[in-house]
Amino acid sequence: MKNADQYRFDEAEAVVSGLWSGLSQHTEQNHKNKKFTHFLIPPNASGPIHIGNALMVALQDILTRYYHAQGFATIWVPGLDHGGYETQVTYEREQEQKGETRLRHEYPSDELYTNIESFVEKHKETITRQIERLGARIDWQHLRHTLDDVALVSAQKMFEKMVEDGLIYREPYMVHYCPHCETMLADIELKQVEFETPLYEIVCQIQNSPETVSLYTTEPEFMFSVTHVLVHPEDTRFAQLIGTVLVNPVTQKPIEIVPSARKLSWHQEQEHLVPLFQSHVRYDYEYAIRHDILARDIFAWDGTFSVQYPGQEPTVVRQEVIHTLQQSGVVVQQVGSVTDTHLYCKKGHKTNTLIRLSWFLNVDDERMSLRQKALEALQNDSLTITPSWRKKGLVQWIEKMHDWPIARQNVWGVRIPVWYKIDDPQKFVVWFFNANKERISGRLDELLEQGYTLDNIIAGLQRVYAESDCMWVLSPETGGQYLPETDTFDTWFSSGAWSVFVYDHLAKDDQKPSDTVVIGHDLLRLCIAREIMLGVYLTGRLPFKKVYFHPLLQAADGQKMSKSAGNAIDLNAYIEKYGADVTRAAIVAHLTTMDDFVFSDEHVYQTQKFIEALWDLCGVYQLLFEYNVPPANQKCDVDNTKVAAMAWDVGGSIRKHYFAQAQATTQKFLTQLQTQAQAIINGDFEHAPSAFIDNFKKYLTVLHPFMPIVTEYIYQELPDTTGLLAQATWPKRTHASKKRAARKDDKSALRDILKQL
Repeated sequence: MKNADQYRFDEAEAVVSGLWSGLSQHTEQNHKNKKFTHFLIPPNASGPIHIGNALMVALQDILTRYYHAQGFATIWVPGLDHGGYETQVTYEREQEQKGETRLRHEYPSDELYTNIESFVEKHKETITRQIERLGARIDWQHLRHTLDDVALVSAQKMFEKMVEDGLIYREPYMVHYCPHCETMLADIELKQVEFETPLYEIVCQIQNSPETVSLYTTEPEFMFSVTHVLVHPEDTRFAQLIGTVLVNPVTQKPIEIVPSARKLSWHQEQEHLVPLFQSHVRYDYEYAIRHDILARDIFAWDGTFSVQYPGQEPTVVRQEVIHTLQQSGVVVQQVGSVTDTHLYCKKGHKTNTLIRLSWFLNVDDERMSLRQKALEALQNDSLTITPSWRKKGLVQWIEKMHDWPIARQNVWGVRIPVWYKIDDPQKFVVWFFNANKERISGRLDELLEQGYTLDNIIAGLQRVYAESDCMWVLSPETGGQYLPETDTFDTWFSSGAWSVFVYDHLAKDDQKPSDTVVIGHDLLRLCIAREIMLGVYLTGRLPFKKVYFHPLLQAADGQKMSKSAGNAIDLNAYIEKYGADVTRAAIVAHLTTMDDFVFSDEHVYQTQKFIEALWDLCGVYQLLFEYNVPPANQKCDVDNTKVAAMAWDVGGSIRKHYFAQAQATTQKFLTQLQTQAQAIINGDFEHAPSAFIDNFKKYLTVLHPFMPIVTEYIYQELPDTTGLLAQATWPKRTHASKKRAARKDDKSALRDILKQL
């Protein structure tokens, strides 16, 4: 309130929210050829956004407010991501905390989908309120969701185009699978955890010879699957063994020692001779398929062995294998320990590998290479990346990207729009819930013989697995019998073209590449590389002009903040305690380097003090205007030039994405206003008052993108302002003097009041 001793952020936020409620954000202004378009990288609607998400919102809001003040028609499209696997994981964790013991496969699909949908709807409302509370100048009338009707149509059209272009295929491949979550996972969705494990020596007989060769492994339970050992021809330790055939001590079948095509350096890192585990180690599997070595599918869906030790888990089998070999006279002994790794899903479950049929996107097809088109666009088009050295990593990642497994076994997501034609029911395995909500599974032909109808099965269908020669179509034909695919798209596939899809609802003139994308550097591979590849494929051009990779705000444990990981800092707690302006400015202040950082409350306290000083100057302004000021002179013009120069510097930093530098420059200029106020207190009533009044309003305009609420609130408190600061124009490099007629002469009274202030 006017002349209040202390600034109250809660009061200011309520007042400013009301002022902005009717404000049209997408304002054409007078420059229809000047548009600044971007979109909010959609946060997962799996829970409230955390303080790390607030960094992205704050940076995009700075850009939006700056370009709007520069006369651009700004379009900032908000969005929310359905989150697929991560959202389902977060929902399930919340249910576990509430005491729910059912696992995902114990729910009928429609029931689980409805439950997650309600969970997401609740958080969608929470997230929009949080972003509004941050003071973001965002176009809520354009709110999008990656599962809205427009997005579903766009995703289906993209998939159909890819099928038509021959880029989609379904083939067996070794995939990472979580038996607990019952879903396949991409490499980059997994967490690698190191651990110490025993190393075993297993002595193998050379075929038709009394001599032996020792193989070393941390997993003797997988020896039954070993058929080959790789030796580099230049590895002097073992080269003489090439061509030797060993006897597998578990199966009594041959193990061939063959020349290796791997780099010599890889072999030299191995202290011992190690088996090729092509049936359960991805690295070995990929080598095997390139060199015509047979790999076997050895796991069932539940993570147990499907062969050799059916129904048993590998770790349980280990000691049994060691004991059996030792009983048969084979030398098996522990020879120390080594550091090994396991891969875990986001819920903390250990994953294994399956060789299963899955859907893939061919990224390097001879007729239409998505990879090559993306690389050519990066080379020929102008894409500005900050920091610039990230571009090399982006190019390298696209260069080495392999075919993309795009299917997930999640209920929550975009269903792959495929139907299988039922020509031979015995080629299908199905999982479904019957009318009594009992989970049934088995071969389709056997279930039909038991009296279940196809309609019964489809009504409760949870999962279908079809053999490789089953025909699939995009649209079922009338009169035929079909089963729908139950897999959903990988989140990053259906959302990977979001930079194109996000504008599909706008007029054609607004469907253009985004001016800027602001995103954490951890999403270079997951998001930006794929956005580029799919965006170029769909439109023939890069989907954005600039990318700013911001550092990550880490949790207290030093890890990336994540709702699915459960280590996020509560944004609401900071907003409630300190207000939106302090919270967002304190986060931005950390960006003085490109290093990841842990949030420090020190910046919070510094920002609080800054706002207190700004509020004091608002009181000075009100008093000066009440007492009126003498006409401005040349010194006032010089001071106006300083404000304009500061505004120019700040604008340049914003355009270059030097956000912390821009904010610091703006805050530092406050001392010049304080110096002018001090000059008035010291008795300079001829020059300083006019300079102060002219500069203060311009200063608020420059500070506004960084602290929009307090600046708007103060602007409305000034006695000679009209309209909204949110619609003000950025200060230009011009000189202007204002003359006012003094109405009061009691300068000593004014000086006394200012001293108290």
